[in-house]
Amino acid sequence: MLAAVADENARAVQPTLYDLAAVLDAPDRRTRVHAMAAFQVAASAIPDTAVDLLDAVVPRLTDVDPLVREAAASTVAWLAEAVRDDTRGDFPDGTRATFQPAVGALLAVLVADTGDERFEWTAAFAVTHPTRTFWGAVDAGASRRSACHWQATFAVAMLADWFPEQVATHDTQLATLAESGARAETRWYAIDALARAGADDTLRTVRDRALAALEKPDRAASSVETLYHLTTERPALLVPAAPSLANVLDDLDPEPTTLAVVTILHAAVHDPDPVAVDTLVREWLRTADEDDSRTKRVNVDLVASVATAHPEQVLPAVGHALDIPIADHALAADAERPTQSTQSGEGWDTDRAWRVLLEIASRDRELVWEVVKEDRLLARLDQQADRGARIRKLYATTVPTPPPESVIEDLFKLLIADTTGAYAALSTLQDRAPDTVLTAAVDAVDGASAPVADVLSVLVALSDDDPAALEPLQETLWSWNNTIRPGDDRWSDLVTILGRIAVATDDRERLSRMLHLEHAVYCKRFLRTAVAPMVIQTAPNKAVPALLEHLEHRDASLRKQVVRLYETRPDGYGGWAPTIQGAVLARMTDSDPGVRSATVKTLGTWLEYVTETSGDARDGWVSPVRSALFDGLDDEDWRVRAHAARALGADMDAETQATFETRLAQEGNQTVRFEIQRVLSRHSREARTDR
Repeated sequence: MLAAVADENARAVQPTLYDLAAVLDAPDRRTRVHAMAAFQVAASAIPDTAVDLLDAVVPRLTDVDPLVREAAASTVAWLAEAVRDDTRGDFPDGTRATFQPAVGALLAVLVADTGDERFEWTAAFAVTHPTRTFWGAVDAGASRRSACHWQATFAVAMLADWFPEQVATHDTQLATLAESGARAETRWYAIDALARAGADDTLRTVRDRALAALEKPDRAASSVETLYHLTTERPALLVPAAPSLANVLDDLDPEPTTLAVVTILHAAVHDPDPVAVDTLVREWLRTADEDDSRTKRVNVDLVASVATAHPEQVLPAVGHALDIPIADHALAADAERPTQSTQSGEGWDTDRAWRVLLEIASRDRELVWEVVKEDRLLARLDQQADRGARIRKLYATTVPTPPPESVIEDLFKLLIADTTGAYAALSTLQDRAPDTVLTAAVDAVDGASAPVADVLSVLVALSDDDPAALEPLQETLWSWNNTIRPGDDRWSDLVTILGRIAVATDDRERLSRMLHLEHAVYCKRFLRTAVAPMVIQTAPNKAVPALLEHLEHRDASLRKQVVRLYETRPDGYGGWAPTIQGAVLARMTDSDPGVRSATVKTLGTWLEYVTETSGDARDGWVSPVRSALFDGLDDEDWRVRAHAARALGADMDAETQATFETRLAQEGNQTVRFEIQRVLSRHSREARTDR
């Protein structure tokens, strides 16, 4: 049943992760297959938690059943990929040790005898779920060799960065899979694994064999695919292959032709063939992504990479397409250039040309500023429609900082007039030259009538950087407050700006004007603004009494908002902290489960904070908060119980562990069980690490 549910909703099986792990070694074959398959789906949804259970998965990599091995390899691959993404390539020592036993088992799958019967699915029962693990129903007697190789190679590729020596010892098997693996994914991952293991000599051999077979009609397509697979990890190795690929472009079938084009351009990043690159770039700039286009796999990122490394190969064609003169003297003087066409405008895909030019500018603004004439950009800065918007974006991205204040003021005028692209340009400039934009904003906005939403969005960003510098706009902004009322989409941004300025300048009179929170409808809207916690903590004597009254309000959503407002440091409200603590604790018996759930989350935040303190501050908070959270474990609503378990996990001790173990034997809700199991598992792992 869980395997079937996994096909519909991975999150739905997530809470069963620990219970599934407990039966991965069940003696019944059917149970192991379905448990491992469902576990793979759940693990892919919560990899950070599933890593803790890897010890239960690794033995399944050598299971006698091919489907169990396949699902186990897929699980390891997904977890390794998630760890890579989460740690940005820096594998923690503890996690490295967890994955270490998996590498040898995975490599053993790759070198298994091709006639090994262990790859055959011969069980009498059908496997129809989960298809997201096995990619379709599994028939009795069907070989799982290619699927096992696919998932095992995927996992090895994900782990090769951290176990390069171990992976490199199997370079021969990986090279064989790179050239003749049954699935394209297997061939690609095999090359990735070799590259990440540093087996460049083996990759050169793979490349050379592919080049030698390129002239053979029956092997040309597979050779191109092999070379294409090198683009991800070792594009520099493709430089010797580019001329040969260019020579056979006209002889290939459509699909390998598209791969060859991409491969040539990847090689061009390192050493371009000027004629081939110019031809392909111009074709790409003139051809839509149609099924019969040989440049349909080329994307903006790839062309921008070529242009950044060798601008003379791309920028002239882009300039022709957009009718933007390119200063040829600014390009590499000794670069070999193709003969340039004088055509411009008609026939070009200008949208694509703009996207690639803006991408190049985002990578190398000095280069683009140098080759695009400034006076031409300034002359077109106030153009309307899409072209004007892109010129403004290009100018904002490339202009040297600080930009001329007069130009920034002109952009503000365009913004106030609701001109397309002005907001994007000013946002870019605000990131690059905030002081200049802020000064121009004060001059341009002062005295203006209530503006469009984008003006307020820019001012919100500026107020986050230096709110006090916007004080000269106070009168103008407060005049807008007479027009922009609660309920207006612009009101939240306006209040955020006003609040930040008032806090930064300690303007008590204006803070007081904002904090008439006794009105329930106004209070709800104010609490939704980004500035609410800051303003309330700055003037707690004005705000807190009304908020405490609202904790008894008949509107449950307002009570919930107030409780969640205090999901901050509990000592941030002057002398009101004890009163706030008592009022929030009282919400643990609120009639609304949503309010109780919000209360548990707030108490969890407090507990996490006070556990890092000591003395009276800790003693006065830990005991009542923990007591309330223990009560939350008995709440009738499972969400409250789950949040309480998660919160108590932040301050684990013997009492909590004993309570959790007792609760686990009694708890019937799977999500609550999952939270308790996760806390106990983490605590057990940390205890082992400390020893």
